[in-house]
Amino acid sequence: VTLEVIGLRDFFEDHHILGREEAPHKPDPAGLLHLLETWGVGPEEAVFIGDNAFDVLTGKAAGVTTIFLDGIDPAPTDVQPDHIIESLEELCR
Repeated sequence: VTLEVIGLRDFFEDHHILGREEAPHKPDPAGLLHLLETWGVGPEEAVFIGDNAFDVLTGKAAGVTTIFLDGIDPAPTDVQPDHIIESLEELCR
């Protein structure tokens, strides 16, 4: 639903969309690691962007670079993301 709302649904095949029924809940990295394996991408080549502490914990557990999108939730204090941004537009700079 989220991908449809933000206009990105057509960029993903159905089997690349993992919900709570297809993978353990975050911060378990199983879903992220499954996608990386499916796409033939190693953790050192990936970036995980999220807006809460569970996203940062998931990325760290998977061994990927983490980017925290600061906005709704405060930056996590128990684990530090590799980068903090305030807008996705910052990724284009």
